[in-house]
Amino acid sequence: MRTLLLSLVVVAALSETLALLGGTRPHTVAAMAQSAPVAPPQLAEPQGAAFMCPMHPDVMTTQPGKCPRCSMDLIPGNPLALPDFRLHVEATPRVIKAGQSTSFRFTVRHPLTGAIARDFVTIHDKLFHLFVISRDLDEFAHIHPVSHADGSFTIDYTLPKPGHYMLFADILPLGGGSQISAVPIVTAGIDTDIVSSQARLTPDAAWAKTADGVRVEILNERPTVLGGEEVDFMFKFTDAAKDTPITDLERYLGAFGHLLILSEDMTEYVHAHPREETQPDPNKPPTGGPEVLFDALLPKSGLYRAWLQFQRQGKLSTVSFTFAAPNAGEVSFAHFPKGPAVISHAWARAGSVLSVGLAK
Repeated sequence: MRTLLLSLVVVAALSETLALLGGTRPHTVAAMAQSAPVAPPQLAEPQGAAFMCPMHPDVMTTQPGKCPRCSMDLIPGNPLALPDFRLHVEATPRVIKAGQSTSFRFTVRHPLTGAIARDFVTIHDKLFHLFVISRDLDEFAHIHPVSHADGSFTIDYTLPKPGHYMLFADILPLGGGSQISAVPIVTAGIDTDIVSSQARLTPDAAWAKTADGVRVEILNERPTVLGGEEVDFMFKFTDAAKDTPITDLERYLGAFGHLLILSEDMTEYVHAHPREETQPDPNKPPTGGPEVLFDALLPKSGLYRAWLQFQRQGKLSTVSFTFAAPNAGEVSFAHFPKGPAVISHAWARAGSVLSVGLAK
């Protein structure tokens, strides 16, 4: 699970999107202005930690092995050794129109030397995970740009409707740490600004959704969760027609599911994968369902939307859930949908601790 705290300045975002709509320079993240390459400073040798989990950068060890949370192989690196690499994005044509294909080209540069990064760590079968999400949180896509010998990544994508969007690039350059870069874009012919385009979410009335004949429910107990700690999301999968448990979910990109959670204002980003046993029984291979457990960290109170992707019988499906994580001054059962159980949320701020939930 990876969490990103984004500080997006509206003025900077507008200047960048205007550049895409016919400006004189390609679209770049505002904080990534190019400068002359400089000699890298002498970095201190990392103390102790030499291996880390690609999805849980706080898991660091001195020996190779597997992450105790998600069972992914630990990779060489130190997430504290370097700042984030810089992401540069170009769009062709420059004027992006909804309903028409746009070619996006991404390059990633070393934060100290400015050199183009050419080596990346494969995370869940891909070098580059790209999430395309509209500002109103109604449109969602999880796609994977293709790598090229010059270090660039490209992909053609058609935005489904006019409006403001965010591109979330989820990558791990070799020698750096796992990172998420957020890039605002806007289609032509839009006269609304980013603020007015922001989502106005309403929590779901129930914790059950159906897609492609599969009913997905969130079933959560009520553990005591302190602010900054991870929350368990337990998803139950049922055949909607037969009302029988599903045990034949297939691995998609190496996992039985993928979970992306965004706050209403798009400043909090959580990308999570199911928890699996570090040393599974070889005589009992893991089954896909009927329950799949995720760890997630909600950094602040507020409204969130979560998209769960899963695959069955070769078909990739997506369901979304919208929920509220109240703070200590907002505790009310009205925040929670009706259902067998709800997620426990906690947030510690200025010494306050909250743990709320609804019994089965």
